[in-house]
Amino acid sequence: MTTRTGQYGVEPDTIPYHEFKKHLASPPLSDSEAVKETLKALRSSNDAKTLAGRERLMAVQHHLVDLLAYVEKKSGYTLFPGERRKCVAPA
Repeated sequence: MTTRTGQYGVEPDTIPYHEFKKHLASPPLSDSEAVKETLKALRSSNDAKTLAGRERLMAVQHHLVDLLAYVEKKSGYTLFPGERRKCVAPA
């Protein structure tokens, strides 16, 4: 997600996947060691159970769900209908 100026001022908005890939390939993200390590871990893992750092990614996903719920409540509208769910740690 990103923010853009819209009819009601600054509004949350999503970006297409190809635009996200461009962001990843351009500085400052392409220069970030954290981004490089994260992408390497995601690419080298066969599934979520073997993903290095999955606890950290799970915590990030929880924060993103909370942030999205907050933004939607504050703005009074949603970009995606449906229930927001947080991932659960593998047993």
